[in-house]
Amino acid sequence: MTAAAFFVGLRHDSRSKMSLAGQKYTLIEEISVMIYDKLAWLQWAQTKDGAKGINRPEKLAVKLFGSSTDQQNEVAGFSSPEEFEAERKRLLERGNK
Repeated sequence: MTAAAFFVGLRHDSRSKMSLAGQKYTLIEEISVMIYDKLAWLQWAQTKDGAKGINRPEKLAVKLFGSSTDQQNEVAGFSSPEEFEAERKRLLERGNK
């Protein structure tokens, strides 16, 4: 109980809580990287290359966090409530293992 009480008192960006949540970066770090990417794009857009649409700066967020296409997002459609419930049950059972 003592360890649990101490854990609850930790900041949300502590290494322990971030590890438990599977996070590598804090929210501030993620937002800072996104701001950097937008500023780099705005600066590039004001150049001759930007006017021609060439030599676009690489996104730091993609290098650090990966692209959204790297993640395996499965989108499923269901034609009946029974199909939905069967898939929901399968996913819940897989998550409990």
